[in-house]
Amino acid sequence: MKIKQKIEEVRQQILDGDTTLGNDIARAGMAAIFKGINSSEWEAMMNYFKNDQRELDRLCGREEAFNKSRWGLACLAYVAGNSVCTAMTATDTGTMRGMTPAMIQNLDAEEAPLALFKDSQTDSALSEAFKASRE
Repeated sequence: MKIKQKIEEVRQQILDGDTTLGNDIARAGMAAIFKGINSSEWEAMMNYFKNDQRELDRLCGREEAFNKSRWGLACLAYVAGNSVCTAMTATDTGTMRGMTPAMIQNLDAEEAPLALFKDSQTDSALSEAFKASRE
């Protein structure tokens, strides 16, 4: 997967002066947060950061193995939350701001490496919140 690369490309496009893109992502991020992970607004926002359907499924919380990984759901929350403050704000902000290197690595992890990101305490709390959002 190349989600991290796509996020960096979009960030650079904004830094290079595409303020319309930055504003569009910020508005899409707010709509996604207000409507939630199951909404068409969430999918519309995540479309900015995907290269293919598989990546979109991951970004929209439809990939079970990713959701159960240690940072999976937290990654999705960061992508959505940080999209509101795009790269136009400063060069150290944007979609992956505040994410640990492990979280960023997890965005692109394939099935086997996802097991490395397991954490039962974090998983349990996030899984319950995620399940509640799906009901």
